[in-house]
Amino acid sequence: MLRPHLLICLLLCLPLQPLMAADPAPVPASSDPSSQAVDQQASAAAQPAADSAAGDTDQEEYWQAEDWQAHGETTKVGEQVTLIHKSEQGFRLGLAVLLPDWQQVADLLPLSQRLNALGFDTLIMLPSPRQLALDPNAEQDQLAIQAFREHWQLRLTALMDNNSGSGGYSLVVAAGSSAAWLGGLLSSQTLPAPDGLVLIDAFYPATDANQILARDIAGLPCPVLDLYRSGQVTWLDQAAQERALAVKRQNKLDWRQLAIQRRDERATLLAGWLSFLGWK
Repeated sequence: MLRPHLLICLLLCLPLQPLMAADPAPVPASSDPSSQAVDQQASAAAQPAADSAAGDTDQEEYWQAEDWQAHGETTKVGEQVTLIHKSEQGFRLGLAVLLPDWQQVADLLPLSQRLNALGFDTLIMLPSPRQLALDPNAEQDQLAIQAFREHWQLRLTALMDNNSGSGGYSLVVAAGSSAAWLGGLLSSQTLPAPDGLVLIDAFYPATDANQILARDIAGLPCPVLDLYRSGQVTWLDQAAQERALAVKRQNKLDWRQLAIQRRDERATLLAGWLSFLGWK
């Protein structure tokens, strides 16, 4: 029989590893190349999403918004970036929301400057390439059309609501295909009609769309100034003729259509029309 002190010595000499077998082994970092690639792709995908979370996810719209830095102060209204110009007067005559056609923001800047000189604050809504890619009145692509219409309406409503409680007039200036999308929203009363509407070369490159736009405009309760460049683009002439015919049929009195040759005529004609309305 072993003596107690000898038994203790034998136990102390036993290997430690078997006694620690129940301890959890450390988990090594994954060395699977495919797993690492997936992790890297997930991180790369998350960064653009984080960068664009404050604005539209469409990259074309995002980069166009970045280019606006040279044209004035940018601001955020809800989740969208917009260009803002303040009244140059000691008073605020109202708010004008400008809706350019795709890649035509600079075309409306002279009108924004003239409206600022008259006492308007102006907001320019960032256009989208989809407003030209989708015919607002087409029978196909209804899901895509409806989704874009709702998104466009929400953005425009957010801008127009900037005039709520501030007093003054509400004016909307719609150019090109923006007028086609706007006309449907106003005629269906999905959007409230502004105090005044200005059309700049309003058309959509589809015959049916221009006929519907003409009926929409002719039925509006607000005064309309319709400016278009005559004899330069066939679509512009045809669309303008459709509007003139529809307005005559519905006997809309507060509508003025003017054919022009040069873009620099617009600002003077707009100021004269506002004076005729008694807005200044």
